[in-house]
Amino acid sequence: MRKVLTSAVILSCGISAFAQTSEHSLIYAKVSEKISSKIDLSSNDISRKYFNANYEEVKSLEAAKFIQIKKKNSSGIYDVTEFNAEGFLRMEGSFADEKLEMKNGKFKFYRPNGVVDYEGVYDENMPTGEWKFYFPNGQMSSIEVYENGNRIKEEYWNEDGSALLKKSVGERLLPLFMGGQLVMSEYLKKNLVYPAEAVASKISGKVVVSFWVNEDGTIADPKIEESLGTAFDNAVLKMVKEMPKWLPAKHHNRAAKQMYILPVTFQL
Repeated sequence: MRKVLTSAVILSCGISAFAQTSEHSLIYAKVSEKISSKIDLSSNDISRKYFNANYEEVKSLEAAKFIQIKKKNSSGIYDVTEFNAEGFLRMEGSFADEKLEMKNGKFKFYRPNGVVDYEGVYDENMPTGEWKFYFPNGQMSSIEVYENGNRIKEEYWNEDGSALLKKSVGERLLPLFMGGQLVMSEYLKKNLVYPAEAVASKISGKVVVSFWVNEDGTIADPKIEESLGTAFDNAVLKMVKEMPKWLPAKHHNRAAKQMYILPVTFQL
């Protein structure tokens, strides 16, 4: 499963820092209204945490992008929800421990705009039973059944609601350069420039670069993982940034953002 998300709220007491700007006041009033129907905000046994865009805990509400609310219920289970700064739910779920390391119970995950992304049940951190996955338009992309953490059954649909006839098309796929590996090799040969300042020294070797292939196939955040020197690294970064769109990865019959690691060899 993907990373677990959690949820958020605003208490009238103790959260006055967010009232410093009208923008934050509106956002968190919206959050408060949404969550108040689910959690008694006056309860003393509610804990709140705030996270930045990198999901690192922060103390200042002004720096928060996500707000997490945790409450221990009568069964000893910790119910957790999380909202983003726009007031939309990110996750609702239950954990067996206070540190939130053991997912146990029903979970529902949301896209940034509040539309349901996927939902199902965890049993001691393992998916179990029926899990449902959705396209951005809300149409179901797949129903998958899990047993002891393993998928034992699946059914897929297209975004228009019609059944996916070729089941293998819905399976998990890695990002792919448009045209395949051979076409990518030709692209590298034509577009990778050997640094002029390195020709005289006849340096050869390998640069390893990582980058994200977004859901729409665009490339983002290239990063050198193994360097051969600044000139070579820059040549690789330039080439990657100018790449055409890829075929994105596919998870649960849906396009998915995924990292790709590419070794690039320089040889005169």
